[in-house]
Amino acid sequence: FSKDVLRVEVEGPDLYPLTLVDLPGIFHPATGEESAEESGKESADESVEESAEARMTVMELIDSYMAKKNSIILAEAAKHDPARERTLRVFTKPDLLHPESSNELVDLQLAVGRKAVHGTQLGCHVLRNLPDDDTSDAGAADSLDVAERKFFESRSWASIPVAHRGASALRQRLSQIIHDQIKKSVPGVLQEIQEKLTENQAELTRLGQARTSGADMRAYLVDIAARFERLVCDGIQGHYNDPFFGGFDGTDRKLRSHLRQCNRAIRHILLVQGSTQNISSGPSGTARPQSIPLHLKEFLDEYPYDLPMPEPITWSEMANQLERQAAANQGTELPGYADTNLIVQLFQRQSKPWEDVARLHLENVTAVVKDFVDQAFEHVAGPMGTCSTTSAILSTCFDPFFDERQKVLESKIQELLRPFQEGYALPPDADFQEAMDYDSLHGSQQALERRRSDFGTGRVIQKMQTFYDMALRTFTDNLINLALESCLIQELPGILTPKAVSGMDDERLAELAAESEETRARRTQLQTDIKLLKQGLDQCRRYRPRVVTSAKDLRLQ
Repeated sequence: FSKDVLRVEVEGPDLYPLTLVDLPGIFHPATGEESAEESGKESADESVEESAEARMTVMELIDSYMAKKNSIILAEAAKHDPARERTLRVFTKPDLLHPESSNELVDLQLAVGRKAVHGTQLGCHVLRNLPDDDTSDAGAADSLDVAERKFFESRSWASIPVAHRGASALRQRLSQIIHDQIKKSVPGVLQEIQEKLTENQAELTRLGQARTSGADMRAYLVDIAARFERLVCDGIQGHYNDPFFGGFDGTDRKLRSHLRQCNRAIRHILLVQGSTQNISSGPSGTARPQSIPLHLKEFLDEYPYDLPMPEPITWSEMANQLERQAAANQGTELPGYADTNLIVQLFQRQSKPWEDVARLHLENVTAVVKDFVDQAFEHVAGPMGTCSTTSAILSTCFDPFFDERQKVLESKIQELLRPFQEGYALPPDADFQEAMDYDSLHGSQQALERRRSDFGTGRVIQKMQTFYDMALRTFTDNLINLALESCLIQELPGILTPKAVSGMDDERLAELAAESEETRARRTQLQTDIKLLKQGLDQCRRYRPRVVTSAKDLRLQ
């Protein structure tokens, strides 16, 4: 047994041209002396599954003498052609059946279509095989045809139309079937050729013209830089008209959309995980859970913030802690009033996680941005694996840019945190007083009782929490606008610009844009393939079935 597929091409001056693809045989269940592995059933079934393509014409070879196999063959063919639209049933070895026997009667009924449940649209055909003991010249096709014709005329098979019996008629019939099948396949083939042609033309456009001189290399890089700069600007501004962004349903390459999600994510993370302690104010002593939209949850699953949750603490527990600290550090302040430094120190302890949150957020945003610019450049220049220019520019221009931006962002984080860490970031007087007055007006009697103590710890917590909420909004906005937008996002179009390419010397141009032998060979191959595809497209269009549309159909449309 072999899993190989046999391909036979038949042609000659007096023969219809025909190509036959013979799949491995379909095996009947193993006998008592033979296992399934020995019979080769598993390997044969695998080959049949792989070889039965949608455009093939299926020939069911029904062995009239071995009825045991027929049900297996019919079932297997039905799996690959459920509608029975491209199946031709061929009965073989009818000469081995006894005349007027039950088996001959069943095969005859199938052949003439009286058993509709087993019928196929292409119908049936009957062949008389060459006997095993036949010693005549195998090449004498005429004598074989005569013998076959006499056999069918002398038996019950004479009721079958002449066009549906004999090898000569089968050759003509198969030619017509294949011709019709090809005509049906032309629209699909046209689409496949057009898609391949478009793909090759796009790749050839990315490769550009042959680059044999410094001027050619410069023109090539200037074009790439201009297209890349435009794509990046569109991504930053949220203009997604270019096909690169994937249209209405595309999501992976829409940079501004991802950045907006990043902004929502950092606000949520700072609110939920940005403090050292989570002060609960409800009667049960539990903090109110923060709801999160589904789209933001999916984003955080993709870009997780692996940070510890704040320590839960009630207002009363924190007040008791502060009273002990205030008692140990009291000076000459009046009763009921705490030292202002206590508020600052409490705020600094609460805001300590901000630095870790900000640093992790910058890593996530940088990953999003880097993925976008890499895809944008590969879109205009070609995949990194096949385009040497892409590899050279990503490693010598893009990577150094992000390394330098990383240092700038680290410095900017420290700059934004410094006022809070050193204690001189005071809120505007009017805003702070307004927030305090609002809390006093809307506070409960229980909250008022909390502020009455020898050291005013309740008022300390209230002021610290008000200051923390105001500072958190300020820090979040600064992190988004002053750090990420100003130091990273708005600098992206400058990674590679036409102006920068114009200022490169010949050595640098050769490093980035010189062509390899593989690139030249690929361009030549693409040009050849495109020419052949265009010729094939013209041929297919010539034989494409014409669809006639009536005026009534047009009105309905």
